Amino acid sequence: MSNTKKVTISLTSEQQEKARSLSKDLFGKENISGLVGFLIERWEKEQKTSTNVKPKQSRSNGA
Repeated sequence: MSNTKKVTISLTSEQQEKARSLSKDLFGKENISGLVGFLIERWEKEQKTSTNVKPKQSRSNGA
């Protein structure tokens, strides 16, 4: 089992409400942290199984 570490994220009030609702639908209880972890793992899994592999775009700050 992986070690967890507390982090702070910023969400609007609307995003918080959506996250609370979605986590209740998925897990049966309010768990925003679990929701974020779930979404990260799901996204990673989809990237590995995607047949439509898109090249990674480099991030640029315009400098």
